[in-house]
Amino acid sequence: MRQLILFVVLALATTAYGAAISREPVVGVCTTESGEKVKCTRFRPRVTPDPLPSPDPTRSPSPTATPKPLPCETLGTKTYQVGEEKMLCFDVVAAESPLVEVSVQNHGNLSCGELEAELRGPTGLRNYSLGPQPNTVLPRTPGRYYLWTRLTWGCNLFTFRAR
Repeated sequence: MRQLILFVVLALATTAYGAAISREPVVGVCTTESGEKVKCTRFRPRVTPDPLPSPDPTRSPSPTATPKPLPCETLGTKTYQVGEEKMLCFDVVAAESPLVEVSVQNHGNLSCGELEAELRGPTGLRNYSLGPQPNTVLPRTPGRYYLWTRLTWGCNLFTFRAR
């Protein structure tokens, strides 16, 4: 009787935690009420976890692959379509400032869009930013800088400036 109660409790507990139960035969030695030992087969629950749904794919906040080759455009005011990528290029010479900063002005309502931007310097350093007005900063090194941009949604008119 105790074995039956234990089996029922185990089955209920297993079901409560979301696992599927299947019956697995177990051959062993049982003791009868008179004390004799006999060969018997019992079934015990085999716990197998429910398959978990695969998570939705997530995108990395920073592009890990080299952006697609895009034609270089100059900084200034740009109009985007949702999903459109642009590569903006500019040259930097030595100056008194230790940093190169690219600022972005959103010509719509500040929270009406999201633009991705990744600035790459001549030494290979990168700085990624995402938001309605992403700004990127790198240490100043003379050479060509590349600003990869992509509009993920919303407002489509932005002005880019480097200093």
